[in-house]
Amino acid sequence: MESSINLVVNTLSKIRFSRNKVFHFLSKNAKLWKLYTIVILVFLVFCHYKINNEGLIYRYSSSFQIKSALDINSLDNLLNNYIPNSKNFEEISFTNFKASSLSKKIINNNNLFIQSYKSKYSYHLGEPLELNSIFGITINSDAFQLIDTKIYLKQTSTDSIRITISFDEDVLSQYNYQNNISRDLDIAVNDTTFNVKIGKRVQNKYFDFTINKMQSLNQDINYYFKFKDLNKLSDEYNSLIKVWNESENFYISCEGKHYLNIKKYIDELTKGYLKYHEDEIKLKISELTSNLSKSNKALEDSLSIHLKKEKGHFHQLIIDNINQKYDENLRLLFKANQLKKRNLFSLRTISSKISPVENKRFYYALYMFAGISIVFIYANLFFLASNFLNRSINSIIKVKKVIGKNTFFVLPKMSRKIKNKIFCDSSSFFSQRFEYISTYLTIEKPNCKTILFTSTLQGEGKTTSSLKLATYLTQLGYKTVFLSLDLRKHNPLINKLKNKEYLGFLDYMDDQTLTSKDIIVNFEVSECDNDISKLDVILPNGTSQNSHILLSSDRLKALIIELKNLYDYVIIDTLPVGLFSESRFIFNQIDLIFYLIRFDYSNYQFTKFSIEDSLSKNEEVLFLINDMKEDYIYLNGIASRQFYKRGYFAKKH
Repeated sequence: MESSINLVVNTLSKIRFSRNKVFHFLSKNAKLWKLYTIVILVFLVFCHYKINNEGLIYRYSSSFQIKSALDINSLDNLLNNYIPNSKNFEEISFTNFKASSLSKKIINNNNLFIQSYKSKYSYHLGEPLELNSIFGITINSDAFQLIDTKIYLKQTSTDSIRITISFDEDVLSQYNYQNNISRDLDIAVNDTTFNVKIGKRVQNKYFDFTINKMQSLNQDINYYFKFKDLNKLSDEYNSLIKVWNESENFYISCEGKHYLNIKKYIDELTKGYLKYHEDEIKLKISELTSNLSKSNKALEDSLSIHLKKEKGHFHQLIIDNINQKYDENLRLLFKANQLKKRNLFSLRTISSKISPVENKRFYYALYMFAGISIVFIYANLFFLASNFLNRSINSIIKVKKVIGKNTFFVLPKMSRKIKNKIFCDSSSFFSQRFEYISTYLTIEKPNCKTILFTSTLQGEGKTTSSLKLATYLTQLGYKTVFLSLDLRKHNPLINKLKNKEYLGFLDYMDDQTLTSKDIIVNFEVSECDNDISKLDVILPNGTSQNSHILLSSDRLKALIIELKNLYDYVIIDTLPVGLFSESRFIFNQIDLIFYLIRFDYSNYQFTKFSIEDSLSKNEEVLFLINDMKEDYIYLNGIASRQFYKRGYFAKKH
């Protein structure tokens, strides 16, 4: 029983740990989630567009018979080799059905690249309209530059239609460039709208058509047609064509949105394929007639030579054979010329039908849209919940909202190794930031000699930052004293300083005979033996619950004035102003305030309220953003993560 309880407890603790990890990931990657949201929204719009434009797909199927139109038995054996009968015709490969040249020729000759749509936004928008028969459109050579350009039609009256060409200059320029077309785009772009009378022929540089009727069009809906690219349309049709044969019948099918276009394409392709084979055979027959003519010319020359010789029985046999061959060639030549003028095959359509088919692409897009939508909704709800629960300052946007237009410095998160040797370290990125802040103060704020560190809550890095700044100012050669007025909490960092018995700030406040020099102690850090470790410090030497009385006393004010006369810089560590208001009592004696904000720790609303409540506009304030993620810290335009362990910050070997 006890083991079972332990198992449950361990499992629950793991679940909680996993949940905390997820929460930590979400709260730490707000920028990533914003990017994710944008990508998902774009993808959802794309899915919706694909669904909206797929519409219905139609399949046109046709079966037919191809037979020889000639009586094979009546042909000479030589010609019979050129004309396939119904049996061996079945064995002919149908790969040429998908010949791009034949496909493009049929599409172009029958204007099948003109496809019509209605522009009303609905889930049936993609369902194409068969308006080509109404418009009777043919295009001119310049119209091919308008590939995929929408040409809108709107009925303005019972006998008039407005046509608007929706140009996209960039697309048009790109198409012209890719196809090496030189053209004045301004003329084309300006010629975009004109009216057409029903029944009247319209001719311009793009197309030639007559609108015969418009009763099938809804006046509440805009219609448009587009010219499709011949190469793409041919490849699309050919990829969807299926051809097979059973017994003496041949079957062909193709799928597409414009079913009348598909029907016409397949019918014309079948005829074109038949014509293609006829032309191949007639070409061979033409070669045969040419060879027969050459043969007869050679026979004539040979006959004339033999006729000039003395006649004998042997010569007579040769002459008879030449005449016989000559007559046979003439007979074949006559029949071959007759074949070239006739249709060699007969085509008989057995059946044909058009039927809508299940659009798999439509359902794929629909399922993808639904799935991504669900993931998107749940992910964003989880993300919003995590942001709601995590009210800390965890982004640079929140930082700027809290501090306004005030100047701020960022400090990276310290590793445990650096934190243990905070006073000795001088090469880490954290220490280099304080070197920069020290230089900034000496150059930009030369009159700010009394500097106070405060924050909203405890644990935001006041003491560490103030001590670090004091050590660097000392290193720069400035006489600096560190005054600790955090009277309610013992500072654990002071334990790292070698010390003997000493008098502190509380002793100074109790004993009126003590002077400032009596409580100033020069400390050295035990782990360090360089000049950075030496620092003049005034410690509390205990804790007090009456800090509001002590910090508002005239004796403290006198101490600060005396220290300002003795030192170049007086660095004061005080209580968090968000928790204890007594720190404000000495603000009027301070030249500069450093307000600490700990990234992903300080409460957003509380910090904002504390800053607005405790700091006046007359006080000069700089902000330190502590524990900032490396992604937000840049030096010379390069993210610190990329060079943190290289160059100036490399490990010394």
